[in-house]
Amino acid sequence: MVRILVTGLLACLSCLAQQSPPPVLPRVQAGVLDLRKWEPANGPVGLDGEWKFAWMEMSSGQPPVSDYRFPVPGFWNGQKVGDQILTPEGYATYSLKILGTPATPLALHLVDMESAYVLYANGTIIATNGRVGRSVEEEIPEWRPQVVLLSASGDVDLVLVVSNFHHRLGGVWQGIKLGSAAELFETQRKTVALEIFLAASLAMIAIYHWLVFSVRRQEKSFLLLGCFTIIMALRSLVTGERFLITMFPGLTWDLLIRLDYLTVSVGFIFCHWYLRTIFQAYYHRVVLLGLICLLVPTALAELILPPRIFSYLLPIHMFTVFAWSLYFLGINFLAIRRGMPGAAVLFVGWLISIVASTYDSLYIQSVLGSRYMFALGLQAFVLTQSYYLASQYARAFALSETLAERMQSLLALTRELNRSGVRDSAIWTAIQEIKKITRNQIREAFAYVPTRDSRYLQKIRPQHPGLEPVSPEVSETLVALSGMETNGPRIRIPVRTPETLLCVLEMHMDAGGNLSSFDYERQYLDGIMDSLRLVLDNIHRVQTDELARIGQTAAEIVHDITHHCHVIGTHTRAAMVESSGQKSAIRDIDREVFYMKNLAYDILDYARERLVVYPRLHQMKEVSDTIKEDLAETFRDTEITHATKQFSDGVIRIDLERFRRVVLNLARNAMTALGGRGHFSVMIEEQVGAWCFVFEDDGPGVSAELLNRLFEPFASGGRGTGLGLAVVKRIVEAHGGTVRVRSEPGKGCRFLVELPATAPNEPQ
Repeated sequence: MVRILVTGLLACLSCLAQQSPPPVLPRVQAGVLDLRKWEPANGPVGLDGEWKFAWMEMSSGQPPVSDYRFPVPGFWNGQKVGDQILTPEGYATYSLKILGTPATPLALHLVDMESAYVLYANGTIIATNGRVGRSVEEEIPEWRPQVVLLSASGDVDLVLVVSNFHHRLGGVWQGIKLGSAAELFETQRKTVALEIFLAASLAMIAIYHWLVFSVRRQEKSFLLLGCFTIIMALRSLVTGERFLITMFPGLTWDLLIRLDYLTVSVGFIFCHWYLRTIFQAYYHRVVLLGLICLLVPTALAELILPPRIFSYLLPIHMFTVFAWSLYFLGINFLAIRRGMPGAAVLFVGWLISIVASTYDSLYIQSVLGSRYMFALGLQAFVLTQSYYLASQYARAFALSETLAERMQSLLALTRELNRSGVRDSAIWTAIQEIKKITRNQIREAFAYVPTRDSRYLQKIRPQHPGLEPVSPEVSETLVALSGMETNGPRIRIPVRTPETLLCVLEMHMDAGGNLSSFDYERQYLDGIMDSLRLVLDNIHRVQTDELARIGQTAAEIVHDITHHCHVIGTHTRAAMVESSGQKSAIRDIDREVFYMKNLAYDILDYARERLVVYPRLHQMKEVSDTIKEDLAETFRDTEITHATKQFSDGVIRIDLERFRRVVLNLARNAMTALGGRGHFSVMIEEQVGAWCFVFEDDGPGVSAELLNRLFEPFASGGRGTGLGLAVVKRIVEAHGGTVRVRSEPGKGCRFLVELPATAPNEPQ
């Protein structure tokens, strides 16, 4: 393959080497152009070079006798002729000797000279532009590019008389070309057609952008680009072949030159005003104000002052175009680096326009000689801008369609979330919708939810039973989240009201997953979160109201139950004093009354929105003795053996009455599971930063499915009423502790309660 490429490359190079080089065109030297070896078929000849020159001499067709040579094209401002420094105002005669002019029809292409001229060929006038004069009153300036026939053949004396009293620059601005008449006339027709096409296309583009603005008034960029484009359409008729003169033959040179300068000043203001609207994040407002402050006075001068004065403002134009163009190139490059859509296309168009403008500036100054590049640069700039606006408009239209679809999806999602009515179901529905917009790149998803009383959070896995405890450190981190957090493939999104954290969604993406889908669908993602927030907040409020009503009702019921229990207890104690034979039965009644009161307190504690404990410092020996007494009373008249082992001494801050209910509920839970026969033990030990209470029985244990729901209300599975363990969890968490359970079928059940240890120097 490499051999084939090398062979092809060598073949191409050999073909190029065999091609004849382009013909060398003759050049003007010392006022003479030798055309004796030139063929018109070889292309036009530029008459650039040193012509004979006579300052302040106005010939009637005869070559000047002066031997001084002067470059064409070139300005005579400040040039030295002998001991004389030439001024802008004045007149001069140029002459060129052409040797061996072919007999075929030839023509000359003349563009601009300042400010009037007359051209002779062998003493005969063949072209005029305005009227040459010896003063400002005699001279009539004119700009009219033209192609004129050169009917003479053989040796030809060209004599060019130029005068300037209306412009700051005098002389021959642009080069003269000699060539086949048919070729030069065809080139002129093509150039004029191109300029007309450019002006018409720019005018249509301007009208299009104005029409868009008329229906979308907030799109100021369309208005500004339309204004800039129509100004440039006018400028394309003012420069080059200046077709505007053909359209309006009565157009004066004074108005033409004002249009030439004003289209630059005003057009550049509209151009950068438009660019400011596109690049608001990068284009500083002060820079645009500086441009306006510089060019508005310039435009007023070009509108009011005579051309020979305001033409001195040309360097200001050139500096402004160059400086602000470089500034915009810089911010455009910055926008590309920061990923602004379409910035690269705008950069290319602007770069082409800068190169074309710089070339034209050098062309005007006679540094380069070819033709105006304005049309190419302008077309590139306008097309790239139109493409950018069209792409932005198409993107906005596509986005509006997408948003309409997303809005319908959000409405359907909100209805589905509201129908769920359950927190876990609503969270799972929202996660499923998020999976859709990420194209199922999410590998795992779950949520963290706050408990009613705990300062910590618990993890829930949608469509998975049970709650999983979360460490205090992780809980604090999650509670502090204020917005979406990404860490590698992990995404966390908090859902909260100003007062309440409702949940935190956590998602893990597949290996190689792309987070850009979250950025692209950010608005829709925010909509999902808003819908979920509304639904969860509504569920939270409904549950809070229901719990408040249940709590009030439970308080009234518990009050009645405890009142009746108190009455029964009073009578049983009195009966025990009077009747010694029935003391055992009466004691059983008293114990059941105690259990009824405990159950009533369980109902009340669970129904309360917030469980409040009142901890005090107690010696662990006191707590251990209390547990022994309560266990002895609980397991009396059963075949359940029990033991309480204390392995550490110290102090604990605890609400002892509340904690007794923890012990009682766990003991009664075990007694139900053991069926009145077995062993129950309590082990107490201080570990790092916590007191550990281990409650263990040798009963039948519980299944794995029930284990995850054991602390939920009414989920006992035969281990009691189903409310005691839920209350145990609330009391332990109200102390700032945790409770965990471990069990296997046939191997008993083990509850681990951890309560914060008391600092050694804490006062008792």
